[in-house]
Amino acid sequence: MFIYWYLPYKVQWIWLLFGSIFFYYMNAPFYTYIYILLNVGSVYIATLLLEKVKHRKIVVVSTIIFNVLILSALKYMNFLFRTINSIFSTNISDIDLTASLAISFYLLALLAYLLEVYWRVEKAEKNPLKLLLFTSFFPVMTSGPISKYGKLSQQLFEEHRFDYKKVTGGLKRIAIGLFKKRGIAGEVALLVNVVYEDFYHFHGICIWLATFLYAVQLYMDFSGCMDIVIGSAECLGITLEENFSSPFFSKTMQEFWRRWHITLGTWLRDYIMNPILKTKFFINLGKWGKKKFGKNIGKKIPVYLAMLILWSLMGLWHGGSWKFIVGEGWWFWLVIILEQITEPIGDVVYRKFKISRDNKLVSTARMAKVFFCFSIGMVFFRSNSLIDAFRMLVSGMDWSNTSILIMEWIAQSGILNNMFLFLLAMIGILFVWIGDGMNYVGKSFAYYWDKLPPFVRMAGYWCICIIMIYLFCDMAEAPAFIYNQF
Repeated sequence: MFIYWYLPYKVQWIWLLFGSIFFYYMNAPFYTYIYILLNVGSVYIATLLLEKVKHRKIVVVSTIIFNVLILSALKYMNFLFRTINSIFSTNISDIDLTASLAISFYLLALLAYLLEVYWRVEKAEKNPLKLLLFTSFFPVMTSGPISKYGKLSQQLFEEHRFDYKKVTGGLKRIAIGLFKKRGIAGEVALLVNVVYEDFYHFHGICIWLATFLYAVQLYMDFSGCMDIVIGSAECLGITLEENFSSPFFSKTMQEFWRRWHITLGTWLRDYIMNPILKTKFFINLGKWGKKKFGKNIGKKIPVYLAMLILWSLMGLWHGGSWKFIVGEGWWFWLVIILEQITEPIGDVVYRKFKISRDNKLVSTARMAKVFFCFSIGMVFFRSNSLIDAFRMLVSGMDWSNTSILIMEWIAQSGILNNMFLFLLAMIGILFVWIGDGMNYVGKSFAYYWDKLPPFVRMAGYWCICIIMIYLFCDMAEAPAFIYNQF
């Protein structure tokens, strides 16, 4: 950062590219960088051709196929082999291939840029190294967010100088992310892992509590990673898109997915859902549906089918396994569809009993429903396989020996060995919940924090520093972020 701020602005982006390549070298087998070069090279050539040739559709389709084939070979080839083996009783061996770091994130950003040039929203980048920086900018090479070229490139290649407010704001954001990851997610994981590693023994309430805790763990882990990513970029004067916005205050599952992993949902909507609905097949399907079932039902048929495709891809994006397709895809598609179908019934009930949807008790119940449905999806996400996920859900129905199992669970987790850390995690969850609640109603926790007297804020920073030192000294090794696997 210190070198970056004092470089001539025309070479600042080159320093960022050097740093990004070095970051990759430190965090992944460097030979896998060739996949990034293939992805960037193909898109770079394609976008230049799109401004010159007549048969633009052939160029864009062939480039998408080429890049998707690379992704499929690296991430989904073994999934295909295992599926064939299970159906046809064959014995095709897995292929040991290492994917490039963050391929699931950067490739979506790269394909979005390709489509934006095809739709003439963006102009083709003439410098391949600048396109390479956009693709491999080091903060987003962990877990996103999935950035749009027009927004990020403008910042990457403009002049940046030291800005006290941005740097201190970025450092605060990093501190929050580190605490979410180590102070909260790390402690909650102690409880979650015990149950999920021995779910035949820990049944009933232990299954459900561990599942609810895993939803919290995943949120703290992923949003904490995003805080570190966004804070790191902010220290360089670059603003990345937010990926979370108080998701657990959502009243419907559709609203939840507008607030959780925002950039992935936006990408799927803009580049999968909307283009599908504009195809001739789906337009004709809508017309047929209206004639056959009436306007209200008929117009929803193509939408629901397009959503099924979208959610299947959402599940597949998370990994080459049926547990992701079922749990991260079809399950949430089903919940959203049922919400939309039953909404008119809910309106009738609310009117009959003269209850407002904004009633505090009703809002709390709706939020609890969303959290419960999300947690069920997390059973599939956390389990080792699709079969294990179903076994866990069945095991959750057995409520025998509840009190004994809870005592065993707590003992095996090891949280009694350091209750201070566990209590710290619980206090952290409370503070995050308060901050998210304020954000949900349009208020800013940071705004009110900055209004406090300087000595109060300084004391708070010292407390955070001491706590973080204590937390990291207690840690044997740095645990990976959950979303790194994607």
